[in-house]
Amino acid sequence: MKKLAILFLAGILLSFSTTAQQDDPGNTNAGQILEPCIDIGIGYIPDKEYQVVTLSSAVNNWYLKRFGAFVMAEMNFDNPTLVLGPTVSINHFSYVFTGIDLFTSRGMFAQSFKEARKDFGVGFYIKQLVTLKIAYSFNAGPRAEIGLRFPLGS
Repeated sequence: MKKLAILFLAGILLSFSTTAQQDDPGNTNAGQILEPCIDIGIGYIPDKEYQVVTLSSAVNNWYLKRFGAFVMAEMNFDNPTLVLGPTVSINHFSYVFTGIDLFTSRGMFAQSFKEARKDFGVGFYIKQLVTLKIAYSFNAGPRAEIGLRFPLGS
């Protein structure tokens, strides 16, 4: 299952990174517009051990018009998780993100790097203001999220 998830995400990333997208076919500048934005989403981890709702947020294209940060929290009040990490935009409609829990009981400082809660995935802007995220954690399994995107202007 883990290998299949890694191959699936790698295939998505490869297909999007090799696809040249244009904002407007009639535009002579024909470049991608990577505008700063924030997205906020809600998701679910269906793994029978976790079965938990997640909330996440990402700030994209903030640093050097391509890099940003994300945070994901599991709504498990008995054993919370807070995953933090960077984002990198692939193009104007998708980005990749990765992160690790540092501070909670499932974090790197309480356990080890190997045992800490880690997360990686890809986010898509499927409509102008709608975001879809697909992620995987070696500790908790796959996760899907749906959310809203808020452009911050150029």
